[in-house]
Amino acid sequence: MASRNSDALGLLGERYFADFNNAVRLRRPLSLRQDGWPASLEAELRFRRLYYDGEMAGRFEFGFLVHDDDETKLDRVLKGVRFDPRVIAASALESPIGVIVPDFEEEPTTILKCRDLLGQAYLAATTLKAKLNAFPPGELNGRVVALGPPLVHIRIANGLQTDVGRDRTDAEGTDGAVYFTSAAKSDVRNNVVVRLSKDASDKETADERAVRVLFSHLHALIFAQSHLLKVREALDLGGRAPLHEAVTTMIKRLEAFTPGDPKDKADQAFAEAMTIWAKAYKGRSEELTRKLAELAEIAEKPTLIKSGMSYANSLFQLALTTGVKAIVEQGVKAGGG
Repeated sequence: MASRNSDALGLLGERYFADFNNAVRLRRPLSLRQDGWPASLEAELRFRRLYYDGEMAGRFEFGFLVHDDDETKLDRVLKGVRFDPRVIAASALESPIGVIVPDFEEEPTTILKCRDLLGQAYLAATTLKAKLNAFPPGELNGRVVALGPPLVHIRIANGLQTDVGRDRTDAEGTDGAVYFTSAAKSDVRNNVVVRLSKDASDKETADERAVRVLFSHLHALIFAQSHLLKVREALDLGGRAPLHEAVTTMIKRLEAFTPGDPKDKADQAFAEAMTIWAKAYKGRSEELTRKLAELAEIAEKPTLIKSGMSYANSLFQLALTTGVKAIVEQGVKAGGG
């Protein structure tokens, strides 16, 4: 794992992160195919990244990109192709990978099933070798570090259309531009977030980026809180309130968020959206903490359809405040998208 500044990377770069390229290897390229397609679409693996807030929550992210030319060719051949995000998500989750835990051979698994191995790899990579016997990753994994079930974000670019039948829940206030659905054959409901965009594949707009980043981090905080409730007594945290501490720190950091490139209008609009969001919750950290704690309880019932819809929409509304909407609209008018 190697920390580095992501400013120069452009696509989906969020400041500082750690690559975990040496911990996970894609065993074959990701090919996407639906019934009736004459050929597959190849999705390029763009990154394997770890984000962590330094408090209690983080996330491993796999980033794939289908190039505009490939999508356009398929659209011309099929004359109005409609993508099924449920199938796309299932293909991504079933991608065969190998996880390399230090001092062990590469273990074959899939993105869907890799969380235990990835947790052990993280613990082994962040523990001094001299301390591994005292703090064995296999015993700490699932307690001190725990990874939840994967959440899939799919951005359908260039104004292309999707079709999931009735298996969708539109995010409130987005006019159908964002909706939730479930990966094909998945036991977990609403584990796919779909964003419909008119822009190119590698041109994620400021509003899309801001909402995605906030949604992803708040989702990670909620999972961390739900896990903490299960292991709190065993970890002997005393009177600490990690969720409130993490929320307070997050608000302070985002309030001072600055664009990586002040000359980049899109990055400037993204930074403004993040600071506006933080200012909206300044002095209201206890309220936000309470809302996240309530969602952590809902998240404990992922198989209930109504609970899943309520969780997804409530979380989305926390990420999409009126302030974020306003600054995003202002940025778009100024050409910031």
